[in-house]
Amino acid sequence: MDEHKDGSRRVTPCRAAGRRCAILIAFLALHTATVDAAAPRKHFDLEAGDASVMLNEFSRQSDLQVLFDFNILKGMKTRAVTGDLDASTALKTMLKGTDLVFDFVNDHTLAVTPKKPSVFQRLWHRLKTRTAHTSAQDDDDLEQVLISDKGPDNGTMPLLGAPTIHYGRIDIERSGLATTEDFLRTMPQVFGGGPTEDTVLGREAATNSAHGAGINIRGLDAGATLVLIDGKRIAPSGTAGAFDDISNIPLSIVDHIDILPDGASAKYGADAIGGVVNFVTRKGFSGSSTQARGGSVTNGAMGERQFSQLWGQPRDSGSDLLSFEYFQRDPLLARDRAQYSNDLTAFGGSNFEGLFGPGPGTIFAGNQMFAVPKNLNGAALTAADLIPGTSNFYDNYKGTYVTPGEERWSVFSKESQRLMGDVQLHFEGLFTRRKATDIAAASLPLAFSVPTSNPYYINPTGGTGDINVIAGTSAYFGPLAADNRIDTGNFSLGLSLSPFERWTADVTGGYTFERQHATTSGSYDPTALYAALNDTNPATAFNPFGDATSNNPATLDSISGVSRQSSVSTLRSIGLTTGGPVFAMPGGDLGMSIGAEYRVQHLDTILSLPHSPAVDSGDLSRSIKAAFVEVEIPIVGESNRLELVKRLKLSLGARHENFSDVGGASIPKVGLLWSINRDWSFRSSWTKSFKPPNLTDVTLAGSQSIITRFNDASSPTGFTPVLSLFGTNPSLQPETARTWTFGTDFTLSSVPGLAVSITYFNIAYANRITDAQVTADALSQPSLAWLFTRNATPADLASACQHSVYQLGTSQDCLNTGATIIMDDRLRNIALLKTNGLDLIGKYSTENRGGHFDFGFNGTYLLRYSQSNTPTSALDNIVSTQNNPVNFRARGSAAWERRGFGVAGFVNFENSYRDTVSVPSRGVSPWTTIDLQLSYQTSAYVPGWLGNTQVALNVQNLFNVNPPFLNNSAVGIGYDQENADLYGRLVSFEVRKRW
Repeated sequence: MDEHKDGSRRVTPCRAAGRRCAILIAFLALHTATVDAAAPRKHFDLEAGDASVMLNEFSRQSDLQVLFDFNILKGMKTRAVTGDLDASTALKTMLKGTDLVFDFVNDHTLAVTPKKPSVFQRLWHRLKTRTAHTSAQDDDDLEQVLISDKGPDNGTMPLLGAPTIHYGRIDIERSGLATTEDFLRTMPQVFGGGPTEDTVLGREAATNSAHGAGINIRGLDAGATLVLIDGKRIAPSGTAGAFDDISNIPLSIVDHIDILPDGASAKYGADAIGGVVNFVTRKGFSGSSTQARGGSVTNGAMGERQFSQLWGQPRDSGSDLLSFEYFQRDPLLARDRAQYSNDLTAFGGSNFEGLFGPGPGTIFAGNQMFAVPKNLNGAALTAADLIPGTSNFYDNYKGTYVTPGEERWSVFSKESQRLMGDVQLHFEGLFTRRKATDIAAASLPLAFSVPTSNPYYINPTGGTGDINVIAGTSAYFGPLAADNRIDTGNFSLGLSLSPFERWTADVTGGYTFERQHATTSGSYDPTALYAALNDTNPATAFNPFGDATSNNPATLDSISGVSRQSSVSTLRSIGLTTGGPVFAMPGGDLGMSIGAEYRVQHLDTILSLPHSPAVDSGDLSRSIKAAFVEVEIPIVGESNRLELVKRLKLSLGARHENFSDVGGASIPKVGLLWSINRDWSFRSSWTKSFKPPNLTDVTLAGSQSIITRFNDASSPTGFTPVLSLFGTNPSLQPETARTWTFGTDFTLSSVPGLAVSITYFNIAYANRITDAQVTADALSQPSLAWLFTRNATPADLASACQHSVYQLGTSQDCLNTGATIIMDDRLRNIALLKTNGLDLIGKYSTENRGGHFDFGFNGTYLLRYSQSNTPTSALDNIVSTQNNPVNFRARGSAAWERRGFGVAGFVNFENSYRDTVSVPSRGVSPWTTIDLQLSYQTSAYVPGWLGNTQVALNVQNLFNVNPPFLNNSAVGIGYDQENADLYGRLVSFEVRKRW
């Protein structure tokens, strides 16, 4: 028996030292070396655990038959293995520290045995275990590659019956994408609307001060999707803490991503209405890995650069991992994309140019408009230069960025240490510093009155009263350049142990934070502007008809400056989770998991405008107490299986969560799994979920009141003063949802490697927080009658003034208004959204002489996406309309690998939809793009620096297909930011090296 160069041992059919035997040994050694060297690398994700269980898992992931004796393996533990490795290297690492070796019987079969057994013992074990293994394999429960049910080690713990979409490391690397947000936006289940680096619509996007990226599953808003890193929450992002930002998570540290597109509040608590996305970081990594990447769009100046370094060292008593990543991307300039413009007449659209821009403004006097000549700079302006009925219009996207520039570096550490017995200490730490630079608009609106005392005053109508000027801030105070620095940290420390036989427990404490500091030039102080307009000295007065060159620099400096915004969001938590079997039932062991959690959330935002004192929101905070329980009941199992019921399991779960500011909620969930046989199963889930108001939504300081004049035909003056309340509302309650799913998963024995999953989902999302959109005619609209309290009593008025901040004086001034009508248009739980549809996911893998082939498909078809924004309005189905989810999105993939060469292609499809705003309405074309990756991987046996090296050429949007034209009146551009991007063709080259 000889030892192979990789550490495995080979069985020789003879012990004699004759020439024939020696030749045979040499032939077998050379043949096996050739097989090992040519074997394709696969992605392994193997936990440390029971040897027999993990060898079966190794067999599944490697597509090799593994022969072993269960009796010999009793009590043995294997090591964790994660990464892209050939089968021999993976198994060698897995068995390190055990008394086991392995032998390749042929290209597709290997035997695992104790060290130094006799030849007869080896042959006996092979014969004995071949039948046992085949039988066990036939009886295994259906294992889905695409719908996975991961365990508590990575934090993804869905209840039975809930689908989980799994993306592994190989999916990430084949995509050719550099960031987490770019990768997840390819998912059909993720809607592009909400807070991203280039969207502005909606309440969440308005709070996205860090140019971050949320995950918006099913179009339910990013705040309704919970983001986890290894099962642990991150601090909420933005000025309102309204969503979880994934742009600070480096993609190089991610081993796989588990996505639960189902209500999951019963397990994970609040904010999981749309589902959960868990980024599972790399583990069990041994050695060192270096990655370098560079790329650029082929039309424009946007380039990107990335470098990452990973070190890992498994130990007998634990493991160590350290990672560093640097990423930098240039801004995408508006001048490089024709669709990013206000003037869309070249596309057959509208001209959305406005009066606010970087040049002279427009005078409004005598109910007429007069454009200030652009060539005079305000000097020697006369009434003859002003032509009635003219205006200055500007493209407010000229000179701006489509997407901001970004620079990010991250450091990640992951440590585990066995202290004694089954007690293990684990630590994780991720720190990221990200800088974002942006010019989002050419100018901010600027409207002011010019008094007759201003030395530059001129009235084109010949009158003597004040005139109004409509202009843009950048004409006088410079461009609106924003610089933002964002620091985030995610740290956790915990203990894992087994308190009872077959029970495990985990106690974890965590601290996460996000700190932002943003500066924006081109801002101004309204009080200083008013004073400069009323200045009578020509040398120091503000000239409203010119620009920066025609005004005294000292005057402009006294008005303009830099606005600053700082915010700190923190989340502290401690949690306990334990679970295991309770007692035996005919169908198997009844299992239970229970847990408790305590969290404290803080948010503090400070805003300062030029020459003005800073305004502090105060340290907003809430504490959360939670407890949950889950029971899994095996009704039918191996011992009592029926003809068409191989397995039937029921799970029941519940969670109670109490918030210190808005009260508590109890959330149930039910799951069911029915396996007809090893190839076909059905599953279903029913759950309720909830989401509390944002911390900033329930503050009294944000609840405002003011006197507003509404049109009123019954009034002698034609209008009626109304005390109007708007802004935040301390009386808000949590949003609630009901979700149910039904799905089937199946494989075909006649087509090995094929797996298909179909899921129907139905969601009713109620009590959503919003405000009503009112106009000057709101008093006469019956559908808005619920907003108004007519014939308000003194008590009604006192309550309104007490629960708001009056904008025109003190609380007593509010009481003295004498208003008899109160309109309460603060944020309220008044909206409803209903959606249902189908997910179809399939994968097929096969291997033959031509190489290894992988095919995949992921598609979502929305049957309905309906919403009503007030209690009295009907549900309006807005699926496949502008700025809303499209009814069908899909991504197909095909990959081939052979002898180190690889090709991966992706087809992204988005269906056509309707532009219901344009008159007449028009259609928006479907959008199809193709992504491509060409790669080559050298073998570990290649000598020198070239061994274990992969080079890849990536092309996103291969044919440079522009997004379909949309006459987007909501933002005044020529495409739909929620459903498309303007990157165009992006070509990148990357190198990965394992050391």
